[in-house]
Amino acid sequence: MSNGTVLPSIRAEIKAEVYKEEGREYMYLTDPNNYATQAVSIPTDFLPLLGYLDGNYSVASVEQAISGDNKDEEVKEIMDSFINLVNFLDYMGYLDSQRFKWLKQDIDTYLGSTVRPAYCSGSSYADNKSELEKEMQAIFASSDKEDVKAGADMIIVPHIDFRIGKQAHRAYSLAYNALRGKNPDLIVVFGTSHNGSSKRFILSEKHFETPFGIVQNASDLTNALLETANEDAQLILDEIAHRNEHSIEFQVLMSQYFFKDKPFKILPILVNSFVGDIYKGILPSDDRKFVDFISNLRKVINESGYEAVYIASADMAHIGRKFDDDFDADERLSQLKIEDEELIHHLAKCEPVPFFQSVANIKDRNKICGLAPIYSILKLLEPSESRFLYYDIWNEKETKSAVSFGAFAYYGAKTSN
Repeated sequence: MSNGTVLPSIRAEIKAEVYKEEGREYMYLTDPNNYATQAVSIPTDFLPLLGYLDGNYSVASVEQAISGDNKDEEVKEIMDSFINLVNFLDYMGYLDSQRFKWLKQDIDTYLGSTVRPAYCSGSSYADNKSELEKEMQAIFASSDKEDVKAGADMIIVPHIDFRIGKQAHRAYSLAYNALRGKNPDLIVVFGTSHNGSSKRFILSEKHFETPFGIVQNASDLTNALLETANEDAQLILDEIAHRNEHSIEFQVLMSQYFFKDKPFKILPILVNSFVGDIYKGILPSDDRKFVDFISNLRKVINESGYEAVYIASADMAHIGRKFDDDFDADERLSQLKIEDEELIHHLAKCEPVPFFQSVANIKDRNKICGLAPIYSILKLLEPSESRFLYYDIWNEKETKSAVSFGAFAYYGAKTSN
């Protein structure tokens, strides 16, 4: 950014609120039009600098304005912080800049389409159909389908990257092989929402595309659920939250391969973090709005006539440097296995409440990303029987981080409201 560059203004529609946290004041910026999809908090110490973002100042004129009251070394420090702030706000979509015009056009094009393109194609899996077939064949060659009881109503399966190899392959193949004998025309996927949204449950109306083709959204169910949602409901249609989210995309891809002789529709449901419930000391099901959504979902599906199977797309722990911990994952792997064993015990016994409480008791320090979809889907289906299929830890030594994951199958699910 050159000294003569005219700085863009903050977009006129951006909302700002001041709040206090631990004795410090912050400005909380949000975009009511959702082009900037993430809220931003800025210490109010920066408010005088934000005043220069009105479209009338250049970098040089800002530097001149602040130089009268500060020493040379202070001016440099302030300007470095200011330029970093401008670049950050521009990247996030809060400034009326050329980048924002591109961002808006890109988002408007996406929102205007009926299809969600594959996001992870070419990175987590091949974007070529024939190569992808080979990848899927390798995944299912990693286990013997006869080792798993068929006819599951629901599975918990990871969304860890396929390309970590045999560890992931075995988890995916064992879980999907538990669905043998099912003939679904609807697959309901509860996925972790890694990017968040304003409500617990996040729907999409779009059809999902992968190199295997397009899977139709069960729009009749999506619409029926949205019709039940008032402003108080914990349900939202948020296409942007789904756009770059891999947790549902991976299961759509796997389902296309596994059920390739049977056309089906999907009901994609992202579930937001339950960390707020943990710090409030309550269960998600203590919230009437959570219960209302689960009850409505069960009713809508049961009355639809679809033959459904259910998938919770959920990893377990995320620890180490990559996940903002101040320790190397290697130091905690033994303890992590002990704590994960407690979770596995509850999941194998079909116990969502003790599962949640075990995570809450340690304030989710292991960052169990599958907590929300697993709890929700077990509450929905209330299965009577389970099979624990697999557990492992991906220890990514390069980043001093680790992710644990497992696979489970459930039978005897509740099928009536």
